[in-house]
Amino acid sequence: MQPQNGFTASTIRFVPHFRALRISWTHNSLMSEGVEQFVHEFLPVIRENNPHIDFVLLRTHTECDPFIVGE
Repeated sequence: MQPQNGFTASTIRFVPHFRALRISWTHNSLMSEGVEQFVHEFLPVIRENNPHIDFVLLRTHTECDPFIVGE
């Protein structure tokens, strides 16, 4: 984890009316490599600072573009 990215992840706070974050990516896909890295490195820090948010992680074997949806 690069120091500046770690700092940014530690400062992310969601507003009270934000309820869920849905992250979807394809397993073993080059186009989803960055999402996989984000989930492993930064999501634990973001989760720790936002306990009221439901995080839904969808890793599929169907080839598709990665996406993030806030609810």
